[in-house]
Amino acid sequence: MKVLILFLCMQIFGLDRAAEYARQHPEYPPIENENVLQPRYKNFHKGMKATGLGRFFEWLGFRKPLWSAQQFSSLIETVCQRPKESVVTLVLPAGTEIIIIGPLFGAYHSLVRLLEEFKRKGILDDSLRVKSDYYIIFNGNVIDGSPYILETLTLVLTLMKQNPNVIYLQGKHEHAGYWLNHGLKHELQERISSGEVIKEQLLACFNRLPKAVDIVGTGKEIIRVTSGESSSNNLVALIRAEDRLIDYGVHSGLALLQSEAGTTAWSVFSAPTRLYKDYFNFYYDSFTILTVAEPLTDSILNLYNRDVRTDKPFEKVESYNVVSGQRLVEGVKLIKPTEENTITLGSTMDLSRSIKSIGINVRAGLSAAINRINRLGGIHNKIFKLVVFDDQYLPTLARKNMERINGFL
Repeated sequence: MKVLILFLCMQIFGLDRAAEYARQHPEYPPIENENVLQPRYKNFHKGMKATGLGRFFEWLGFRKPLWSAQQFSSLIETVCQRPKESVVTLVLPAGTEIIIIGPLFGAYHSLVRLLEEFKRKGILDDSLRVKSDYYIIFNGNVIDGSPYILETLTLVLTLMKQNPNVIYLQGKHEHAGYWLNHGLKHELQERISSGEVIKEQLLACFNRLPKAVDIVGTGKEIIRVTSGESSSNNLVALIRAEDRLIDYGVHSGLALLQSEAGTTAWSVFSAPTRLYKDYFNFYYDSFTILTVAEPLTDSILNLYNRDVRTDKPFEKVESYNVVSGQRLVEGVKLIKPTEENTITLGSTMDLSRSIKSIGINVRAGLSAAINRINRLGGIHNKIFKLVVFDDQYLPTLARKNMERINGFL
């Protein structure tokens, strides 16, 4: 019986079955409580369970379930045998494309639509095999926030099982302190009789997830994809998972943030769930492709999305140099982010103590202005880099910060 279960797990969870399951189940069933941050779907999940006759046909193999506790448990055990790495390091040839999927928060139907688009582009096939010259990175927070958390997680783990070039990063919600108090915990309790066993498996699995992926160039420069970890030397760009409950901004899947100690920072987001549609006006199936270049600082970020309120297909919305933030526009010269083409502006201010409200707002204003200038092509073929350090309103720290800033000039 165990062999049969493992066989079914390997055979049935292809893209066609995943899409069929999405068609059979409503994307936005009603929330059964009044807490949109922690929605509950107990009665909906109860109605999804197979009847006695249905379970008999599943056991015989005539009706193949997309998801079951046995399959899910076996999948966790298989996938989470990967060696534990805090940071995954990739040294890739120019032209390699890295697909970055932002926080999904259980947006199963959206994930299926993304995968169907990847199939249309020839990136993966029906068995969820990804072409070897592509990478897919799930940038944390895959779980919580929807009625399909287990289905979404199963689909991501299946992709990992099929492909060593699919990476799932640990986000805030993959920490035990979060998911044990959010939707995944409730879904385990409501849908699985052996929920405690699988809970322990997931605790161990999430603990093994890496926190970041470093793409390393020939000059040792680094583009980091992360849901949180940012401390590293030689960083030229950060691609973060956006936490819309903290850093809300209006965009359609990709945003240029304030620089972090001189490092260009971006955020990605991919969750058109009920919460983010209704309260944050986010209506997009979205993913970002990082096209690796040589030198690494010439790499390009491309945003693809589609509006879930329409039947329109995916389209490439915009493209940027990952370091300068300049938007690629036909007929406008792309300024290479070299030292000769960059003007560095440095400052030290209080960002964490008594007058932090002043410093934070000044930094935000400077960042907004500089990002806009760079996005439109700079000034006189020059781009700008902002370096701001926190001095906690202390003269001694301010002096040290100015010495650090001199190292950027």
